[in-house]
Amino acid sequence: DILGHHMADVAPAKVSISQRLEETGEKDRLKDFLTQKLIECGWREEMKRYCREAMKNKGTSEITVEALVQEITPRGRAT
Repeated sequence: DILGHHMADVAPAKVSISQRLEETGEKDRLKDFLTQKLIECGWREEMKRYCREAMKNKGTSEITVEALVQEITPRGRAT
């Protein structure tokens, strides 16, 4: 299967890149950069509003952290 073979090739490269980013400190720098960009474009505030709205609709005593994460993740990834 071509897809399975491709994924087997990609996995070691992904691990190698991840290790290199960790070793050089670039992973933390990239995370900080992306966090700042998400704040600047208003994404973070939009997600906070969406969380508050979801909690209000379901009731704070009725919603778990896991349920909230399940609800907001698709929207966060789509925006």
